[in-house]
Amino acid sequence: MAKKPTCGELEQRVRELEKKAVEEKRAEEEAQRRAVQLGLIYGVGQRMISKLELEALLSEIVTAVHDAFGYYGVMLLLVDEETNRLTMQSIVGGYANLFPKDLWLAIGEGMIGYAAASGKTQLSGDVSKHPHYVRKAKEETNSELAVPIKSGKKVIGVLDLQSDEFDAFDETDVMVTETLADQVAVAIENARLYEAVQQELTERKQAEEALRVSEERHRKLFEEAQDGIFLADAKTGVIVDCNYEAAKLVNRDKSELIGQHQTILHPSRQTNENFSETFQKQLGESEGQVLETQVITSTGEIKEVGIKASLLHIGDRKLLQGIFRDISEQKQAEEALKESEEKYRTILENIEDGYYEVDIAGNFTFFNDSICKVLGYTNDELMGTNNLQYTEKEDAKRLYQTFNRVYETGKPTKVFDWEIIRKDGTKRHVEASVSLMKDTKGQRKGFRGIVRDITEKKQMEKELVQTKNFLQNILDSSIDGITTTDLQGNVIYASPRTKDILGYDQEAAISKKAYSFYGNRIEDAKLIMKELKAKGELIDHEMKLKRKDDELIDINLSASLLKDEKGEVIGTLGIFRDITEKNMLEAQLAQAQRMEALGTLAGGIAHNFNNLLMGIQGNASLMLLETDPTHPNCERLKNIEESVQNGSRLTRQLLGYAREGRYEVRPISLSQVVEETSNTFGTTKKEITVHQDLAKDLYGIKVDQSQIEQVLLNLYVNAAEAMPGGGDLFLKTMKVTHKDMRGKTYKANPGNYVLLTIRDTGIGMDKKTKDRIFEPFFTTKGLAKGTGLGLASVYGIVKAHGGYIDIESKRGQGTTFEIYLPATQKEVKEEKKSPGRLVKGKGTILLVDDEEMVIDVGEQMLKKLGYEVYLARGGQEAIDVYEENKDNIDMVLLDIVMPGMSGGKTYESLRQIDSDIKVLLSSGYDIDGKAKEILERGCDAFIQKPFSMKELSQEVRKILDS
Repeated sequence: MAKKPTCGELEQRVRELEKKAVEEKRAEEEAQRRAVQLGLIYGVGQRMISKLELEALLSEIVTAVHDAFGYYGVMLLLVDEETNRLTMQSIVGGYANLFPKDLWLAIGEGMIGYAAASGKTQLSGDVSKHPHYVRKAKEETNSELAVPIKSGKKVIGVLDLQSDEFDAFDETDVMVTETLADQVAVAIENARLYEAVQQELTERKQAEEALRVSEERHRKLFEEAQDGIFLADAKTGVIVDCNYEAAKLVNRDKSELIGQHQTILHPSRQTNENFSETFQKQLGESEGQVLETQVITSTGEIKEVGIKASLLHIGDRKLLQGIFRDISEQKQAEEALKESEEKYRTILENIEDGYYEVDIAGNFTFFNDSICKVLGYTNDELMGTNNLQYTEKEDAKRLYQTFNRVYETGKPTKVFDWEIIRKDGTKRHVEASVSLMKDTKGQRKGFRGIVRDITEKKQMEKELVQTKNFLQNILDSSIDGITTTDLQGNVIYASPRTKDILGYDQEAAISKKAYSFYGNRIEDAKLIMKELKAKGELIDHEMKLKRKDDELIDINLSASLLKDEKGEVIGTLGIFRDITEKNMLEAQLAQAQRMEALGTLAGGIAHNFNNLLMGIQGNASLMLLETDPTHPNCERLKNIEESVQNGSRLTRQLLGYAREGRYEVRPISLSQVVEETSNTFGTTKKEITVHQDLAKDLYGIKVDQSQIEQVLLNLYVNAAEAMPGGGDLFLKTMKVTHKDMRGKTYKANPGNYVLLTIRDTGIGMDKKTKDRIFEPFFTTKGLAKGTGLGLASVYGIVKAHGGYIDIESKRGQGTTFEIYLPATQKEVKEEKKSPGRLVKGKGTILLVDDEEMVIDVGEQMLKKLGYEVYLARGGQEAIDVYEENKDNIDMVLLDIVMPGMSGGKTYESLRQIDSDIKVLLSSGYDIDGKAKEILERGCDAFIQKPFSMKELSQEVRKILDS
C-alpha cells in the first residue's frame, strides 16, 4: 500500500501547481503581446502602401506602436539636416502633454540624441544608469528603448519607447522595434519621395505653361525660317521639336523626328554610344559658332551642312537649338534669316542685321535697334509707320508686289534688293527677306524678315572694279599666289600663279570659300582670322593647302585686312608661296641630325657595356684555364662566356646603328647571301612561305658580310612577328641606278646600286609606328619581349655602308622594305676562316686602360699566356712607364677611349719616343670608329672588347711575330 503524502508534501505540490499555472498564463500573455507586435509590423507595411502624407503617416505609426506595446509613451523624431538636430514629429502616451510641438534635441544629446549620432540602438533597464542619461522626461520613466531610423547607412530619425517599469524591454522587443524602424524608414522615404514628386509635377506644369506661352509667340518665326532648326534636350539629346525645313533637309516627317535621339540625324561614323561629335562640340566651346558636319536622310543620302547651335534656358529646362543649313552645292544665299536663339528681344537686339515685323498693311509692329540704325529713326519715330514711305516710287511699287506675292502664296522670299531713304535724306542699299506670319488659328496677320545694309558692299565692289586694271599687271607677274576675300570669306580675286600652286584656274578659284583650300578648313580659318583681328596682319604663317588633285602642300602665308578709305574692314588679302620642297629638305636634315644624335648615344652605351663584358669575359677565361673539364663549374663558366657573347651581339647591334660596325669589308654577292640566309630561315619557320626572285647577274657589293647577314636576319624576324599565323615572304634583288631612285625623300649619290626588296603579308603598321621604327630601343612588343635594337641596327648598318632604306606599310596591308646598297666593280671571292686556338708566347707587354676591372683581368690573361706585364691607368702614365722601360717592352695593348689623354694622342706620343713601337689597339667601339684613324697612322692591329683569351693570344702573336 502506497504511502500517503504528508501535509507538508501536499502543500509543496500545491505551490508547484500554482507556480506552473502562473508561468503558463505569463507565457500566454507574452505570446499574445508578440502577436500584437508582429501585427503592428504588418500594419506599418500596409500603411506604407496606403499613406503617402508624411505627417499623417508618422502620427498613425506612433499611435499604433503605443497601442501595441502598451508602454508609458512613444515618440518619433526626425533629423533636420539644415540645423543638424532632431525635431519632434509625433508623440503619444503619458508624457505627450509635457513637450511642446516644436521640441528639438541636439544630435548626441541624451539616449535619443546618442542613438542618432552613433546609429546604434540604445537600451536601458534603468535610465538613470545609462552613460548618456540627462534627466527623466517624467518620474514614471524608468526603462527606455531608442532605435535609430536609417535610410541605408544614413540616420534619418529615432523611434523612442519609454516605460514606467524597470527592465521593461527584452531582446525580442529590440528586434521587433528595429524591424519596425526599418519599415518606418521606408515609409518616410516613400512619403518624402511622394511629396517631392508632387512638388516637381507642380513646378513642371508651371514651366510647361510658361514654355507654351513663349513658344506660341515665336512659333511662326521658327516654322517659316529658311534654315532647318532642331531643338533637343541638352542633357539627353532627344529631339523635342523641329521646323519644316529641318524635316525636309533629312527627307522625313516631323513626326518621325520628334522624340528620337539626335544621332538619327548623323551618319553612324560621326556618333559614339551617346551623342554625335557635333552635338558634344556645340555643348562646349563651339556654342554660337558655325560647325560643318554631315546629316543623313531617310534614303541614306549624305548631305553637307553648317550648324550654328545655341543653348536655350526655358524654365528649368536646358535645350540645344541647332540651325542647319544645306551647303552641299554652295547655293545658299549670302545671308539667311538669323533666327532668335532663345526667341527673346534681348537676343534680337544683339544681331547686326535688322529684324522687323509688320502688319498686313506694312506698318511696323516690332523691330530691333539695327532697323533704327539703317533708317536713321528712333524707335518711337519708327513704330507704327509704313515701310513704303522710306522708298522711292518705283521701289515702293516693287516692294508692294513682293509682299503681296508672299501674302498670296505663303512662300517666303529669301533675298531682294531695294533702296531706302533715311531720315536725313541719304539713300542706302539694303537686301531683305520676308515671310508670312500667322496667328494661332492660322490666320495671316503680317510679315517678318531680315534687312541688311549692303551699301558698303556695293561701294567696295565698285572700288575693286576701279582698281583691278591698275593692279592686274603687278599681280600677274607675282611668283606668289595672291587672293582677296570679302567679309564672308568668299574668294573674289585669285592671281594667275594660283593655278600653278593650287591647280585651280582663276575662274574656278573665285567665289569659293577661302577655307575650302585650307588643309584643316574651319580650324585654319579661325586661327587666321583671330590673328588678323588681333594684329591686323599675319606674317610668315606656315600651313597646309589642299590642291585640286587633293594633294596637301606646305605654304608660307602672309595676310592682312583690306580696308576702304574710311578705314573700315572690307575683306582680306593673302599672299602665299609653295614651300613644300623647302620643308622636305629641312625635315630630312632634322631627321638626319636626330638619328646622328641617337647614334652617338647608342655608341656610347655599347662602349661602356663592352668594358663591363670585358671584365666578365676575362675572368671567365682565366677560371676556365684553371678548372678541370670534368668539374661542374667548367660548364657554368662556358655558359658565362656564351652569355657574354650574347651581350656582345647586342652591343654590335647598337654599334651597327651608330654606324661604327664595319670591320671586315669585302666584295660579296647579295643574291647568294639572301638565298643562304632565307633558306635557313625557311627551315625554322615552316608556317611562312619564302618566295625568291634573285637576280643572277647582280652587281657585287663591298660590305661586311656578317653585318649584312644581321640586317637580313632582323628583317626576316620582323616579318615573322608580323605574321604570327603564317604568311608569305617575298625576296627580290635587282640592279638599279641612282636614276631609279628619283622621287625619294633623299638625294642618292650617282652610280650603280643593288636593290633588295623584302615584302611580307603581315599586319602592317600605322604611320606613327612607321615614323619611329628605326629608333633604338623603340619596340611595340613591350620591354619583356623586345630590345628595340633590331631595326635600329638595320638602319645604322645600311647607312654605314653608304646605302639607303625605305619602308612602306599600312595597317592590315603588310610591310615592304627597300634597301639600296652601292655596287662595286671588284670581283666577288669566297673567303674561308680557320678556327682559332690559344697561342702562348714570351715577351713584355705594356697594358694601358682607364678601367680598373679591365686592367686587373687583362694583366692576369696576359700573364697566363706567358707574358710579363707593365700597367698604366691613363695616357700620361703610359708615356712615363714606356719612357722608363722602353728597352724591355715588346708591345703596347692600348685602350682608345680614356679620360684626359685619349688613345690617339697617347699613340702619337709613344711613336715620338720609339718610331718602331708595336701597338695593339683595344676599344668597346668597333674598328670603324676612332680606331680606323689610328690604324691608318701606322698602328699594328685592333681587337674589340670583350675579347677571349684565344682572340687576344692570336692578335698578340701576329704583332710580335711580324
